[in-house]
Amino acid sequence: MRVELQSHLDRAGFYRALAMLLVQGINWDRVEWCVSLSPADSALPTEDTSLQALKDLPVGFRETLPLALLHREPARHVLLHRMAQRLWREPRSWQDSLHDDHIRLMEWHRQVRRDMHKTKAFVRFNRVGGTDQDAEQAEYVAWFEPVHHTLVEVAPFFVRRFTQMRWSILSPSATVRWDGHRLQLGPGANRNDAPPPDAGEALWLAYYASIFNPARVKISAMKKEMPEVYWKNLPEARLIPALLAQAPQRVSQMIASAADTQRRLPDFKLESQAIGPSGSLAGIAAEVQNCDHCACAARATQAVVGAGPATASIFIVGEQPGDQEDLTGQPFVGLSGQLLRTALQDIGIDMADVYVTNAVKHFSYEMRGKRRIHKTPAQADVARCLPWLEAELQAVGPSTIVALGRTALNAIEKLEEFEAPAASPDAKIGPLRSAAQHAERGRWRGAFVGAVAHPSALLRAGASPGSEGYQRWREALRQVICGESGPTSSATLERSVTHQAHNASSG
Repeated sequence: MRVELQSHLDRAGFYRALAMLLVQGINWDRVEWCVSLSPADSALPTEDTSLQALKDLPVGFRETLPLALLHREPARHVLLHRMAQRLWREPRSWQDSLHDDHIRLMEWHRQVRRDMHKTKAFVRFNRVGGTDQDAEQAEYVAWFEPVHHTLVEVAPFFVRRFTQMRWSILSPSATVRWDGHRLQLGPGANRNDAPPPDAGEALWLAYYASIFNPARVKISAMKKEMPEVYWKNLPEARLIPALLAQAPQRVSQMIASAADTQRRLPDFKLESQAIGPSGSLAGIAAEVQNCDHCACAARATQAVVGAGPATASIFIVGEQPGDQEDLTGQPFVGLSGQLLRTALQDIGIDMADVYVTNAVKHFSYEMRGKRRIHKTPAQADVARCLPWLEAELQAVGPSTIVALGRTALNAIEKLEEFEAPAASPDAKIGPLRSAAQHAERGRWRGAFVGAVAHPSALLRAGASPGSEGYQRWREALRQVICGESGPTSSATLERSVTHQAHNASSG
């Protein structure tokens, strides 16, 4: 018996013929399968309905069948008929995965899937017609020779990928074309039908040569990912032999001229003459902008130095610049700065009369999507920025120093002339952190030193001007600035603020 299929891609015709042969009980060795060489012009066939004709066969076989039919093995129809006939009589025989027919079927399925993947990766389009000003008139044409009949299966992928373009993919066995609205299937083409390389190919070859790393050449791994059977249609494949031949020499040159990439962050001491003219704040600001002694400097937009009058009696130290400060170059302009400005105004102090700065001069952050999220600076970065803080203190000479948060407090405690208050015998933490138990505060060159929570702690806790947590924080700030006894512990106060803010929000 002779069965004729319209083309290698006529899977629907195979399903209908196979169903008829199974129902009529015609043995596989009595059937001659004939296939036309190339499909006629038509829309891509659909096969969901025709596959239902084989609904009595095991599901696993029916799921494997569509891709196995795209294999180039000439005798595939005979094997599939033989296997289907056995499964029609004994459906449970599908579980026999060691049967020769089963093994060959699964191997065909795997090879076709791999060829589909490589087709998606190795198709290279060239532009035909159109200009940069009239790109809509252009059409993109590619020549590709898949190992199996996979072009019809991967065509929808290119439709999704290049929906707005008009393109064609030519191959020896079939052609697919997308006109922007409909996907057409046509007969095979010749290599001469493909267009010559366009200007984009030279750019692609230059890029490919530039990213080729001679120190990481693994020929076997490369050929596994880019099998040689596809090289003849890949423009970059022309470069591979020369790049491989040059690899040993280029590696030797790389080793000989290797840069010392070890990052050195030397201990650095700010000399008095490096501060600027007469230790002025302007001179300090100019020097800080050129500082790259900490890891934060490499990623930040700019250094953010202090702001305020050189005669200020109140000197406020925060942790580090935030996102807004990093972009504007000014300290305390974000939400924390606005809350600090409100508190000082409530106390009766003009922000313009206060010098504000940070312990670390560059923004330390981590990326979350497109956002830069604050990251607590490392103690090593705080230590390297300490000379800048000390220089600012020397230039201003304040009578009161306010540390906002733990990081600022740690930095001030490390100043050479810092004098800690006498701690009680039962104190288990640092002197200023236990200052809530003492009326006396620390000193630096005669200036009083106190600590309160950083305004960002209130914002994280949900506190706002008028809330109980904010009022307690503002009162602590007033006590520190006015020299009154009261809670000056950053850690203790942050816990109190968080607790009060939570109660206020929940109440």
